[in-house]
Amino acid sequence: MNTVIGIVVLVVCAIGAASILSWVFKQTAKLLKPYGPGTMLRVGRSEEDLDKKLTKWEDLPHYKGRTWLGGLPVLADVICPDKHDYSTVSYMDHWFKQYVYDVMTNFAGGLDAKGIAYHLVIPVALIMAGFSAVNVLTITGLIFAWLYLWFSPSATRAARRSAERSKNLKPNDWRKIYQEVAESKEREDELVRALRRSGIRRL
Repeated sequence: MNTVIGIVVLVVCAIGAASILSWVFKQTAKLLKPYGPGTMLRVGRSEEDLDKKLTKWEDLPHYKGRTWLGGLPVLADVICPDKHDYSTVSYMDHWFKQYVYDVMTNFAGGLDAKGIAYHLVIPVALIMAGFSAVNVLTITGLIFAWLYLWFSPSATRAARRSAERSKNLKPNDWRKIYQEVAESKEREDELVRALRRSGIRRL
């Protein structure tokens, strides 16, 4: 009797394990599968706009630069997206490649020796002031990792979304927008000055 119960338990466990492994395999395959015709992506909008329609992969501007290991982009061909110029927007054919592309936009203009030296001034000064080098380098490394591996790619994604939303705007449209903003700011400043002259300091 115990043997029968043991066999039943093993069969149930085997079925459960097989189901879990099958699910993991399918999810991994989805992650590794590159985008292609028919793939729908959420672009040009924030996470709050989930009710809007998705965009077909084939309708997006694809990365046309050189690639190397596993299809990753070459740094020299990476272009930082500009919200004023939709032609600077490029999409890779896989989410991880897109993330690497976004990280590379930090260095799209080449490595800036002066910028690197500027970032190292504070850590070096703290070490020279007597702080523990291990602690300073650990904290600095974490900050740089956050800046370059999370903050900067998210800023690049935001710029790309903005370019997507305004892709139909021409240079003249942008000039008109900024002119209107400047005029609005000037009117606001005039109102503030008028209120101050009248003796009203705070609204």
